[in-house]
Amino acid sequence: MSGIKTPIELIGHHNAIDRNTAVAAALELIKAEIGQSGSKILLKQHLELLSEYADQIEAAVNKS
Repeated sequence: MSGIKTPIELIGHHNAIDRNTAVAAALELIKAEIGQSGSKILLKQHLELLSEYADQIEAAVNKS
């Protein structure tokens, strides 16, 4: 097993995250959901909301 951690694993080990990690985590969550459905329409909808998802992840993790 490699030492490379997924964005979700990185979030679990830090009290604060940067924007890139939040976006990467949001993409991982989108990938997991799209993988189940394979819907290109659903993918487009999620990508349009990517910034909002990242905002929510950042706010949740960086909350004091």
